[in-house]
Amino acid sequence: EEGAAGAPIFAESELQHHPVSQEALKIKLVEQSWYRPSTTRKQSDEYLTGAPAGAFVVRPTASGDSHVMDVQAGPRIGHVLLQHVPIRDAVFYQLPGTPHVFENIYDLVLFCHYNPFIFDKIDGTVAITLSIEMAKKAEKLNVKRRKEKAQREKGNHSKKIDEEAQAEEARQAEEARRAEEESRRREEARAREEAARQAVEKAREEERLRKERELDERIRRENEAREAAAREQKEADAAKRAELKQAEAERRAEEERTRLEFEMNVKKKNEAMAAERARLLALEAERRAAEEKEAAERAARIEALRLQREEEDRKAREEQAALEAQKAAARLASIQPKPQDVVDFLRSKFINTKKPVHVKKVAAGVQHPYSEHDCPRCPSGSCDEGFKFNK
Repeated sequence: EEGAAGAPIFAESELQHHPVSQEALKIKLVEQSWYRPSTTRKQSDEYLTGAPAGAFVVRPTASGDSHVMDVQAGPRIGHVLLQHVPIRDAVFYQLPGTPHVFENIYDLVLFCHYNPFIFDKIDGTVAITLSIEMAKKAEKLNVKRRKEKAQREKGNHSKKIDEEAQAEEARQAEEARRAEEESRRREEARAREEAARQAVEKAREEERLRKERELDERIRRENEAREAAAREQKEADAAKRAELKQAEAERRAEEERTRLEFEMNVKKKNEAMAAERARLLALEAERRAAEEKEAAERAARIEALRLQREEEDRKAREEQAALEAQKAAARLASIQPKPQDVVDFLRSKFINTKKPVHVKKVAAGVQHPYSEHDCPRCPSGSCDEGFKFNK
């Protein structure tokens, strides 16, 4: 609703209370054509569409904790939220943006009738004055629209509808006339009451205006001081931003210079490292070539030595084999006994004694017919080189 958000908040001591007037006590709110307790916002907008500026409808909200005043503002329909302000044991209706609170909605409507207001959120609007007459015209226009709608819907019953519409118009005209007379009488009574009350409230009103002027002056001075402080702060902020901007530019220039120097140093280091790497690679290649050459020479020497040693070993084996062959031939020639010697030996050994004969196997598999320690060829008792006998 317009007037609900962003409205200034007043303390209870700043509120201006409007008690129930005598004129408001004489009327019944539910009988007023502009008060519609069961109307929704959509129905209210349809009701005020095409109505003259100043026509209005007052209705409770869906939650029931406040009222809404729908006003035909010219470009479009405005909606003013009337807050319920509980003060002590009573509930007052506050006009948004003002410190005025009313104990009766009728007094609030009359106040807006004599004090025009503007919808800040609707472009192109002028000062809006609530008009009971315009509300009555809106009611007539609504009746006319209902009549036209009924004519379109019922068609064949247009005459009866016209008569009813004429009767309704006559009744509305009579009610309007009576309402105008009642409004005129109420306005006259209110004017008399107002004249009587003005004399009493004049001094208080003057005092209030004086206080308001002093308050406005104080607020103006405070606003000027705040604006001056804000300008100074803005200038200081601008100077600070300029210094920061300059410092940032210098820092970026220094960073760029440092980056370029770093890149140059890195480039030089990379070139030096590349040259050193090439030199080391050349030295490594030379070292590997020398090592390969030395390894080849060493392998050639080792191979020559191996061949030489193999030749020497072969010759030594051949010589050893020849020597062994000569030794074997000599040994065979030396140990070949004569048959008569064998017979004499056996006879002297075994025929005249009762010593048991110990047969021992020799390496060639031939039985040795001597005792363990009487072999003439192996005085140590070992027969590894025992005799070989023929048959």
